[in-house]
Amino acid sequence: MVKIKTPADFIEAKGNATAFAQAIGAEASKVRMWKHRNRIPRDAWPEILTAFPDVSIETLKKLEAAGT
Repeated sequence: MVKIKTPADFIEAKGNATAFAQAIGAEASKVRMWKHRNRIPRDAWPEILTAFPDVSIETLKKLEAAGT
């Protein structure tokens, strides 16, 4: 099992940028940019929480702190 420490790790763990984008209904190019910048914007959090029920708001907050 891969240890998820950063937003980029998180995106990769959920399949890759393309699979992640499809799951949350976003453009793959946007998710690739998030991965490159190592940051997931807060306005994407509701879709992430819906698409991935195993993810909590606390997890997203930790990832946000790790990505800065």
